[in-house]
Amino acid sequence: MSDVAAAVQRHLSKTLGLPPASVASVLAKAGPVLHRELSALEADLAACAPGSLPENLDKRIHRIKGDLANIGLGEQSRRVQVLGGSGLGAAEMARELARLLDELAPLLPRG
Repeated sequence: MSDVAAAVQRHLSKTLGLPPASVASVLAKAGPVLHRELSALEADLAACAPGSLPENLDKRIHRIKGDLANIGLGEQSRRVQVLGGSGLGAAEMARELARLLDELAPLLPRG
């Protein structure tokens, strides 16, 4: 089990008292939602003209931040929040997002 998956399992077990089977069920639902939001942000950043950022950046950042916090990934949630207010351009944000996607890969659907 990856570090990130173990962190989610600990959080859901401790805070909600969920047994492993229920944690797996939560992740089966949360993983695709998180993947969809991260992929949409990635696409929005890729489509930006140089020197601009997506119009809906704040909303996407807020949703992703909340999704991560809800499953116990506070550090990753804070990193997403900082990313939104970092002053980075779209290309730099996309690189940071790619790092986060790699880290979260064990939770996200494959394919």
